[in-house]
Amino acid sequence: MIVETAFLFTIIQFLTPLMAEPIDGEGTMSSITISEQNQGTEMRMHVGDELTVHLPVIPGTGYSWHLSEENRKVLVEIGEPTFEKTSDARKLGAPEQQVIRFRVKSAGAHQLRLEYRRPWDKQGAATKSFSMTLVARE
Repeated sequence: MIVETAFLFTIIQFLTPLMAEPIDGEGTMSSITISEQNQGTEMRMHVGDELTVHLPVIPGTGYSWHLSEENRKVLVEIGEPTFEKTSDARKLGAPEQQVIRFRVKSAGAHQLRLEYRRPWDKQGAATKSFSMTLVARE
């Protein structure tokens, strides 16, 4: 019984990464990284592709980037956002990069919009926004 359980666990451990990565019709999955330089551009992707967004934040202000509500039908967030220090990291109040990862989950042309706001301030408007067109195919 213990040997069978260990064997089954090994099989599951091996197969899980293979099943976790959706692939497009070509048998590959793309990973695309964008930043604020991509503001207003158009990006072509496939359903299942991974989109990584790097946008500047000022730590300690309470502001961070958030996916607008209408985009939640198109993209699913992968894990929690992370923060990377920039070359000015030693300076007080220096900006960092917020890194958010998404998986494309539906086809079509969509306006990707991220808002820079305080998540607890429900009445306050976003102080900045980032947008671009995302065209996703099956």
